[in-house]
Amino acid sequence: MGESRYAREFVAGLVDGFVLVSRDHDDRVSFRVAIGAPGAEPEDCDHVEFVLSDEAMQDLGHALSAGDANGGTPIPCSVGVRRRARSQVT
Repeated sequence: MGESRYAREFVAGLVDGFVLVSRDHDDRVSFRVAIGAPGAEPEDCDHVEFVLSDEAMQDLGHALSAGDANGGTPIPCSVGVRRRARSQVT
């Protein structure tokens, strides 16, 4: 199995943020990434949440323990995005 095509794509323009990990109402693992300075109020941040099933969590654990820096098989997840309200600057 060769390098994953996803591994070749990098996200440009990294910004500060922090991750909150919890279980959702279906007991799946939820990673909520708040985009903003650590300690910022939640309403001042944009949020990206990705939710993994128990099977996907196992796949993630295997990928992390294998140290596969080239990507590997994509792990399916559910994704949600919430952008904070922005005021218009004139």
